[in-house]
Amino acid sequence: MKKPISRQEFIKLSTLGVMALPVLGTTSCTSKQSENSPADATQAYRYSDRMGIQVFGLRELLVADPQKVFKALAEIGIKNIELFDPATLNNYVPMIKDLGMTALSTHFLPGYISGKWETVKQIGMTPPENYTFENIVDDCAKNEVTNLGIAIMMPEERQTLDDYKRFAELVNQHAAISKKAGVQLYYHNHSFEFKPTDGVLPFDEMLKIFDRTLVKIELDVFWTVIAQNNPLEWIAKLGDQLLFIHLKDLKANTPLDYTVFEVDPAVFMEIGSGSIDYKSVLEASKTADVQNVFLDQDHTAMDKIESIKKSYEYLKNLGI
Repeated sequence: MKKPISRQEFIKLSTLGVMALPVLGTTSCTSKQSENSPADATQAYRYSDRMGIQVFGLRELLVADPQKVFKALAEIGIKNIELFDPATLNNYVPMIKDLGMTALSTHFLPGYISGKWETVKQIGMTPPENYTFENIVDDCAKNEVTNLGIAIMMPEERQTLDDYKRFAELVNQHAAISKKAGVQLYYHNHSFEFKPTDGVLPFDEMLKIFDRTLVKIELDVFWTVIAQNNPLEWIAKLGDQLLFIHLKDLKANTPLDYTVFEVDPAVFMEIGSGSIDYKSVLEASKTADVQNVFLDQDHTAMDKIESIKKSYEYLKNLGI
């Protein structure tokens, strides 16, 4: 089986962008009650009319020609961008705005919260000097960024159930810092949070600790399903703590997986090509008042822009 490009490797790849671009920045985002979607009109819009994309899957293309990539996304009909590297924001956000899109959110690495950079150092990337979580929040405020997401927990941050709990406490502390600057902190799940540990799910334990007034959730449907959990149940369970949804499809009969880094790239499918009932997912998201969703195609056998277009057209045709 071909080894996929891991989320660890994405850090190394993102460094290519850092070498080519000035270090600083953070994006332009909106809260759940977004300015283009008042709470009393949650059923009056279609997700395809405000479709977003997490650009992690386009990382190599962005290093080569970011203007070309963002222009292609705008031509497809993408309205919102979720970035993955705060160091690129000062460069990317103006391009995004000039094309009539919104830089709605950005992910960042968990080391800024935990102080643990072992995995990052192992692949030869030294953490940025004199650049802290507080610096990221300041850049968010400067750029009118209101959403900031924890991309993933690294292996050294989740060896035990107590590790998950400690990390959740740290998230609360840092969310209180970001809130003072008007920046909403959120957590993006993978599948390892659903692996039963000491008789419980780590995700449940984290949610017990997260302050619902400070910490929101970005539910990744693919990783939820590959962990053999029902995304509709989680959407209902999270309720108003649910800020964003990540969308990518899963090949039918894919086995249970909690590893994340060892998943076969061939099981990542365009929306409508796999086993996930996205009509039901999006209907449930509307019921939960989720204002914005993001395509998030980690891997594809197709041309990457054509892959995004295929998923977008499928979702548009759903009319939800």
